[in-house]
Amino acid sequence: MQYAQIIADHKAGYEPFTYQIPTPLLAHLAKGSVVLVPVGRETVHGVVVDFIRRVDDTLAPKLKPIESVVYPGAFIPGYLIDAVYELKQKYGYGLSATLFCFLPEFPKRKQSEIISSGKPGRGYKVHESIIDLPRRADVYRNLAKRVAQSGQSLLIITSSHNATEALCDKLKVPFTLFPADPSAKSRREYFLHALSAEPTIFIGTRGAIATPLNRIGAVVIDEPWLPGHKEDSSPKMWSALAMQAVCKMRGIPLYLISSVAWPESQLLHARQSVIQTSTPGELTIVPKRPLTEIVTQFLADHDDAHATLAVFVHETHRPVYWCATCERAWPESGTCQKCRKETIMLPPITCDTLHKLLIPHVPDAHITVLPAEALAQYRTFTAALVINFDVYLSITDFRAPSYLRTLITLLRAQAKHVQLVTAHPDTWTPLTQPFDFDAQLVERQTHNLPPFSWAVTLSGKQKPTLEKLDLNEAPDILKASKIHKRRDEYCISLLVKTTGHLPNAWHKKSGLKIDYLPNYVE
Repeated sequence: MQYAQIIADHKAGYEPFTYQIPTPLLAHLAKGSVVLVPVGRETVHGVVVDFIRRVDDTLAPKLKPIESVVYPGAFIPGYLIDAVYELKQKYGYGLSATLFCFLPEFPKRKQSEIISSGKPGRGYKVHESIIDLPRRADVYRNLAKRVAQSGQSLLIITSSHNATEALCDKLKVPFTLFPADPSAKSRREYFLHALSAEPTIFIGTRGAIATPLNRIGAVVIDEPWLPGHKEDSSPKMWSALAMQAVCKMRGIPLYLISSVAWPESQLLHARQSVIQTSTPGELTIVPKRPLTEIVTQFLADHDDAHATLAVFVHETHRPVYWCATCERAWPESGTCQKCRKETIMLPPITCDTLHKLLIPHVPDAHITVLPAEALAQYRTFTAALVINFDVYLSITDFRAPSYLRTLITLLRAQAKHVQLVTAHPDTWTPLTQPFDFDAQLVERQTHNLPPFSWAVTLSGKQKPTLEKLDLNEAPDILKASKIHKRRDEYCISLLVKTTGHLPNAWHKKSGLKIDYLPNYVE
């Protein structure tokens, strides 16, 4: 009797399971075959990752057999399986959740597709370039032509659907689009098409990491530092880390294309030089005054018929309560929780309310009001005004300052002049300095910002195990949450100071499940 180790599409699939191989199925199986296997009372898909000739005599009678083969032979390429194991080893991802992020939903019946392994890659390397938005479509088009000379395609992964649409409008060449709202059938059809397509450009958002790279010659991640490249649900996978592992195993180059240089790229490669083709816009700090006065002055400063102007506002849908003494906002009415003085209610600010406020005072103004999320779109402006972003200073989430920094830095790449309205000018003054990568890296290390901090979650079935955990053994812990329950597990979240690599393994002795990721914002 022979046995197979299989990564099953099941929440318990943190490690591969072992199954018996029925004799009639033996000739159809290889590393990478897709099969149906029982897990508990369910029957789920699984991928064969290894074969075993012998198991412990006491274990053999308990092993269940593989039920059937869906895709025979090496359907799932070996480079993808190797990449999944690397992501588990480096970042603690579960094998099942990670592998099936890269795969569509498979049918239950046996299929007959024969998949070619594709052409060999040109060699793995990480390339980082700073390219402004107007020139980017031309760069991608030329890169696709170079890749097509070897009979392969280019994959571009963007941060949002808006960015995808804007890029598609500018490419002016044939391309294949990852479904915007994919069904199981459309994901499977896209997956199979990518395995056999003639050289082209594949474009999509974060879900496009499921594109098989058998016939892909290079991968581009567009604006890789934006929150849109981070998975919301478990595993919280960052597109750049995931594709780095896959490109490395496939042996093809990975291109990181953004508007400004980001220190986080140290996680992916040891940066030696940056190809800089654009200069970030000028950032000016504006002291907080009445809103109509600020907007009127902004319009007067940029009184040009050809100017494109924008107001970005962090929308708040609930009132906040402002303490003038402490210069801090509180979520509840009454007295300041710090100085105990009376607070002033500030009404919610949304794009609609801002429009209504502006119309009586600047009826003829050619100005666009946008929410903060619009910063992640492909748009350029002559000047931009940023309002209500001080809200981030009172948010308890330790990722908020990094998130705000990301948005402001990105806006400097989209507008020639940026004005930031704030009641805390000293907090944002460092952003007004000329961009210096080395200085940015030093500052981030000083303030424990990415890549010098990691978010770590420890979880287990028993609450006492977490309560007994001695956090004093890890002097690099910056913050720790209270123990909380998530589904059927107890968890504690930690912010850990690092040197740009994985945290020390002090917590592995506890036997708790570990989920850690570079501290990238939601």
